[in-house]
Amino acid sequence: MLAEHRAFHFYQPCGHRHRPDEFATRDVPGIGPTCAVGRVYTVCAVCCVEDGSLSAVCVRDHVVGSCHPCPRRCAAERALQAAGKLVPVEHIDDAFGPWKVG
Repeated sequence: MLAEHRAFHFYQPCGHRHRPDEFATRDVPGIGPTCAVGRVYTVCAVCCVEDGSLSAVCVRDHVVGSCHPCPRRCAAERALQAAGKLVPVEHIDDAFGPWKVG
């Protein structure tokens, strides 16, 4: 469950050039190389994304961007942490929190 409710980033062109070997860039399909400046918002990959776009439920039910970190994932993390089943790990860019199931 925790792995599924991961961050999903939406990008636009960042407006400046990058070297092809530049670490901080991502080659986004339909946009090309961009960096963090081009990140528009981040949502939950399960709750708010449908076929690579924002789901209608996400757009209708809350302000886009308020779903990161995912409330469902946070509730599951709190329950696992209270049960002593989560241990801290190094933060990963595409994860919501610095935890792993122990």
